[in-house]
Amino acid sequence: MTVPMTVNQRWSMGFVTDQLSDGCQFKILDIMGEYSREVVGQLVSASISGQRVGQLLDQVAETCPSVGGPDSNRHNISIGGF
Repeated sequence: MTVPMTVNQRWSMGFVTDQLSDGCQFKILDIMGEYSREVVGQLVSASISGQRVGQLLDQVAETCPSVGGPDSNRHNISIGGF
């Protein structure tokens, strides 16, 4: 995988799971621009479905004029740790 040379060339997504002191679990999804290292989207919930991930990606691409989505024709998103 090549190193991104400009903003919006590639985003990465990572999931984190944690637990509150009362035992309630939650998940966090971060979407980060690999070039700028800016978090462009975040979702915190007890459960995160694939549909919610897609909705968040669409929302970030539509509502952040400085982001606009990865600039390739395919979804250029890495999934894993940062």
